[in-house]
Amino acid sequence: MAKLYWLVCVLTVAQPSLTDVGTGISAHTVYKDVYLSPIRFYPDSYVKSFSISPALPDGLSFDESLGVINGTYHGEVGSSTVYTVTAVGTDRELQSEFTLNFKSKHCQSVSH
Repeated sequence: MAKLYWLVCVLTVAQPSLTDVGTGISAHTVYKDVYLSPIRFYPDSYVKSFSISPALPDGLSFDESLGVINGTYHGEVGSSTVYTVTAVGTDRELQSEFTLNFKSKHCQSVSH
């Protein structure tokens, strides 16, 4: 009687370590009552989740699975806020800081 042998191979592919997450721009302008083109964070490796601190103002949202900010801001203008996005990878967490500048969409006249 012939014997059957099974060979089982398991291939494990290691994810590269997370070393960068950011938008490529350190400051973004958000205009009041104008839809914000999505701001995307681009990690250089697999990310399980994202978080942001402090919380975004009303009208703006942050997708924690994709690392995307979008929406329409309706708050006060003339201020700036520094935010920290944290990306959680397979072996580490990495943070990126950026600034949102809140401005009016109306043009101002300039006199010479």
